[in-house]
Order: sequence, then structure tokens, then C-alpha cells
Amino acid sequence: MPKDIKSFTENLDLDLTSLYDDQEENEIDESLVYPLCASLQNKLGYTEKEEIARGGEKKIFRTFDARSDRYIALARPLRDSKEHQERFLREARISASLEHPNIIPVYDIELDDASQPFFTMELLKDQTLKDLLTDFHSLENQTYDLPQLLDVFVKVCDAIAYAHSKNVLHLDVKPENINVGEFGQVLLIDWGLAKIVNNPKEEDLYLNESTLDMDLLNDMTQIGILKGSPGFMAPEQAVSQGEKSFKTDIYSLGALLYHILTGEIHVEGDCIEEYLKGTREGDLRDFKKPIAIGLKAVFYKACQLDPQQRYDSVDDLKQEIQAFLRGYATQAEEAGFLKQLKLIYQRNRIRCQLIFGFLLFSLVGTSLFIQALRESEAEAIMARKKAEKALSLYEKEKRGRESIIAEFDNSLQDFKENLGSSSKIEAHFSRLLVGSAIASSRKLDFEMALALTELAIKKNPEDYNAIAEKGFIHLIRHEFTKANDALQQCSTHSPHIYDLIRVARNYYILKPNDEQRLSNEQFLNFLEELPDNRAWLKSYMLIYDRKVNPSMTAHSDLVKGYIISLNPELTKENFNYKFTERPEGNHLDISHNPELTSLRNMGGKQFPYLSILRTLDLKTLNVSHTGLLRITNLSQLGLEEINIANTPVRNFHVLNDFKVKPKLKISRKHLELGCPEDLVISIAD
Repeated sequence: MPKDIKSFTENLDLDLTSLYDDQEENEIDESLVYPLCASLQNKLGYTEKEEIARGGEKKIFRTFDARSDRYIALARPLRDSKEHQERFLREARISASLEHPNIIPVYDIELDDASQPFFTMELLKDQTLKDLLTDFHSLENQTYDLPQLLDVFVKVCDAIAYAHSKNVLHLDVKPENINVGEFGQVLLIDWGLAKIVNNPKEEDLYLNESTLDMDLLNDMTQIGILKGSPGFMAPEQAVSQGEKSFKTDIYSLGALLYHILTGEIHVEGDCIEEYLKGTREGDLRDFKKPIAIGLKAVFYKACQLDPQQRYDSVDDLKQEIQAFLRGYATQAEEAGFLKQLKLIYQRNRIRCQLIFGFLLFSLVGTSLFIQALRESEAEAIMARKKAEKALSLYEKEKRGRESIIAEFDNSLQDFKENLGSSSKIEAHFSRLLVGSAIASSRKLDFEMALALTELAIKKNPEDYNAIAEKGFIHLIRHEFTKANDALQQCSTHSPHIYDLIRVARNYYILKPNDEQRLSNEQFLNFLEELPDNRAWLKSYMLIYDRKVNPSMTAHSDLVKGYIISLNPELTKENFNYKFTERPEGNHLDISHNPELTSLRNMGGKQFPYLSILRTLDLKTLNVSHTGLLRITNLSQLGLEEINIANTPVRNFHVLNDFKVKPKLKISRKHLELGCPEDLVISIAD
């Protein structure tokens, strides 16, 4: 082997180690390439601890979380005993289990190196509701007005409602425990007094017993006798062993509402002992300054001494406040017609002013027209009086339909003979006829209504109000061909009837012969197709069917179908419905239908007498074991007996409005809800 080749082979690095040595010499520092990963390896968890708050159970530190590179709040128990540590961890566990935008989030729960518990949460940087209310009622530096403060209240309600859905009570709702951020964020904090109420029926319980044991955690709150904040706690919190429930928080929300409105505590007193006494006795303060009646009524209902008299849920309370903010009356104030009218005006000020202006213009025009008639011809006054007399006779039903129609016609002839032919007079007379036709419909005399509209059209063929009313009456009578013809004539003048034209056309094609009637199934389908804003038309059709249907049983099947349409959970298969004709008065049994919750009026609030059961001529009614909430809509039926056992009915004050005071079969709980004992004939357990 040549010398140079031998030297080369001896110096050959078979494992290439020199290449690796070069690599190590040139290796790049990974901490520079991946600084975030390196920071997690090198930094401690929580640093820079600074105490910022201290309460009765814990102290709060402002600390820097090196891992997430942000400042957070760190809480530690104020005392080192195991009992206080357990209570401290109880609050942390409950707070961590409630994930809601208006509940303060808990990040972590741990033990430190000394086995001392702590938990971390969001660091609150802004002010509490107490600070906002101090500024608001001092009239200095006001950053929030009343609607904005009520919006904060609504968000607190959202937080409480969510907690209730997880069977957790807060039990310490007060301004100091509500944090309000710069951009309107609202957080409910301090769940140290929270109580858990397990519901064994809830299969998908978020706070399940594997994570939160009700007996264990609730026992931890029994240190001392009373738990809560005087001035905001409910009566059941102000007594030893008081039973806490969802309505306890509802009371506290009512107390918070009073404080928002007045800046004062809601019960009489000048010290804690007097606050507790006033709370236990229900000694509520009056409002010293003008407050909207709707809000006052909400406060009084939320802060009833008897929990059963308070709102059923936080959502009900929240909806009342939202209704007020939108300009509507609250349910609690039971606003009358004039108040509702005032609120409508306030919500629609510009529209109402335009309508009032139009009405004023119309009134002035009408007055000038009447004055001109009086000045031009005295005989015209006598003719007008004859027309009014005819209308009066009709209203009193002293004459038959034919004589009334003749009187109208004669009156118009008198107008013409005295003043000559006048399109204005005929148009005015036609409007009177249409008004009379509408009045006849409301009295359920559809034949008279049809005759009046036909006379109005005869005298003024271009009276589209009369033509439209005629179309409505033909719909009520199942005369879809005639209804379609009439409604088509006035479609360009009355665009609001397009929905009826569509339905009339469909059934005119299905049943072109106006002498025939729809089957029950077709009738119910027709009622379903009518728009919701035509509820009065549905009710008139059902009443007309009762007049012309020879079979009461067949008619009762229509009523059954209509009840199903008002209660979406009901079906033909699961609806227990038994109608019985009796000489002394008919009976209806719709008991044992838990899905049945409503028997509301068919025609809405404008027609309170049009009960869905009106046409059955009932004397007795059994709605026991149903979900029926109210009996208001039964007031005009003349019922002699109602069975409401095992129902959630509670509005017994409406019995004062009943046409006839019925005898009642009730459950024992109804006596506690105010059912008059003198009307009770049996009590079920």
C-alpha cells in the first residue's frame, strides 16, 4: 500500500465524531428561540403579593401570575383553623362551579407549600354598585342614570337566576358585592354565605353530589345564628333556623331595588338591631320621594313578609324591570286602562301626536259639516234624528231586523227629499250603517250585521269599509266565495286584509259552494291558518258554529281542537276531554292534563267575554290535576262549580269579578293562598 494512502486511512474518523464536535460548538441557545416556554420553566407561580382588601372570612392580595403574565387576585382564609379553612374552600368550590358572565370567575384552588389553602380569581379594578349609588344620590359626579342602574340590577338578576338554576342561593346580595366595570361589566361576588339546595329530580345537575355535597357544604354555614347583611337580608334569614329558598334571594333583590331607588335601607330603623326587627316584622319604609308606581309595586311584591306572596322566580322579577325600562306597565302594579293608555302614548309619542292631529282635523271637519247642515235646512235635522232613532231602536232590540233596515232607508229618503241627492250625506249615512254592523257583530248578531253592511253598500257602493266588514261576516259564515269577492274589491284600499284574502282564496278553491260548511277538521285547519292578530275572527267563527250546528257534541269537538291549539304540549291522543250534556247544565271534564296551562280568552283582552268555553253552556267544570295557572277567563261563564284540586291556581281575588260565585273543590294549599273558605265544598290532600 502506498505511503500516502496508508496515512489517509489511519487518520480517517469512521464515526464522524469531529462533525458532532463542530455541531456542539455552534449550537443555538433555544431560550432565545422559544422564550415563552423558557419563561414557564424558570419563573415561580405567584409573586409580588400585596394585600388590597380584608373581610370577615378572608383577605385578598394583588399578585402577579408569572405563568399567565398578568395581575390577579389571590384569596386566603383570615384564620388558620381547619373549620375556617373548610368554609373558605367551600366558597371557592361554589364560585368555581358557577360559570356565568355576571359571576366572578375563579381560576385555581390550591394549597401552598405550608399546606395553607388559597384560590385565585379575576382582579377587580373598578368600583362597586355602592360607589355608583353614593354618587347617584348625592347628585355629584353622576356617571350612571336610573335606567343604567336598573340595567345593572337586571344583570344581577341574571346571575342569581343562573345560580338558582344550579340550585345555589347567594344569600348576601348587596351593593358592596356587585362590581361594575368601566365598560358596563357587572360581576356578583362574595359567595361565602351561599347555600346549596339539591334537587333529586334533576338528572343533569351541574352541581352534582360528586363535586358539591349539600349536607357537608351547607353545615359549614351554621357558624353563629344569623347569616346575611342587615338591611338586605330576608325575614327568614333574620330568625334562627329560618328556611332559606330561592325566594330569599328574591327578597334581597327587592331590598337592593329599594336602595337603588332611594339610597336608603328598605326597613324602618337606625341601627342593626332595628333593621333586624323591621325585617322580621315586615315594617317596610315608605318612599319619601316620587318613584314610578310600577317600580314601587315591584319592590312591595318582592319584599312580601310571606315568601309565597313574592315573585315565583328571579326571571319574573327581572321581566318586570325590563318591562318598565321598555315603557310598559309592570304586572305588580295592575295598571288600569288610563295608565296603559298613558304608557302607550309615551312609547309612541310621535305616532300618537299624528293620530291625535288627524282625529282633531276630522272632528273639526265633521263639526263644520254638521253646522252647515243645521244652517242650510232645518228639515235635515229631523231626518238625522230619525236615523239616530232607528239606531237607538236597534240597540235596544225593540224592533225586528226588517223594520230597522226600513227605518234606515226611510231616513235616507228624507235626507234626499229635504236636501236633494248628496254623495256626502250618503257616505255619512253609510258610515253609520257600518258602525252599526260592527256593533251587531260584537253582539254576535251576524245576520243583522250582514244586512246592515249590504244596505250600506247599496247606498254607497264605494264604501270599502262596508265591503271589508261584509267580507269578514262571510268568512264567519263559511261563505268563502262571497268573502273572497268582497275582500278582493277592497284590497287596494285596505292592504291590512291581504292575510285574510290569502286564506279566503285557499278555502274558496277548497269549497266553492257557499251553502256547504267545512268539516270539523277543515274548520280547525282554517283557524290555524288565520293570523294571530285575527283572534276575534276565530272566536266569532266558533260562536257562529254553535248557533248553526245542530250537534252539541260535534261543536264540543271544535272547542277541544281549539284548546289544543292554545296549549302546544297537548295532542289529540293525550288530551283527556269529556263533554257531557245535562238538562240542568252541561259538564266538562278536562282533568289530569298536566300540559294544560291556558284557557285564555279567544278574542284577547279586547273581548274578555269571549271565553274559549263560552259556547258549551257549562254549569260545572273539572280542571283538577292540570297546569292551569289562572281562572280569570272563567268569570263570565256562570259556572256553579269548579274543581281546581292539585292545580297551581293562586289568583283567587278574581272570584270577586265572577258573574256567579262558584262552589270550589280545592287542595289544602289553596287555603294558604287565599281561597275563600265559604266557597269551598271539598278539600283534597
